Amino acid sequence: MINARRIARRIGTLMLAAFLFYGIGSSLATTASPGALLTTGVAMMLLNSVAVGAIALLVGVSGANFLAYNIAMAGLGIGSLFFCVALYRSSLVPRFLAVWGFVGYASFAAGCFLELAGVAGAGLVSTVPGGLFEIFFAIWLIARGLGSTAAITVTARA
Repeated sequence: MINARRIARRIGTLMLAAFLFYGIGSSLATTASPGALLTTGVAMMLLNSVAVGAIALLVGVSGANFLAYNIAMAGLGIGSLFFCVALYRSSLVPRFLAVWGFVGYASFAAGCFLELAGVAGAGLVSTVPGGLFEIFFAIWLIARGLGSTAAITVTARA
């Protein structure tokens, strides 16, 4: 049996890895000339998630990357609101953390919609509360695990 604390640590570690893979990969992919560095950046982005936007960068259609990224991130922000409500109701983490996540993801979604509407820079500014939440939440899971009300049991297969 794998206990809840071990699961929480794994989730936290994966969240931090995804954050780093996408951030570093996106930075490489959007600044590199076609070649190995661009391909490496896109591969790192794909390690986070399979995205039309990452593939658009490989074929040289950067406008499609902007559109795909903002639509996907707005959807992620809206979907994550439900995740934060579930965290709040279940008391798996302190309530301040669930509220912080809710506010961060609402800000994130709003910023992506503003970017799509033509407000340059709104998406970047709106990522700060949600991004800080994701980093803090991942570290919380690694360091503290889930609350005592967590009833997670997973049977490990050999």
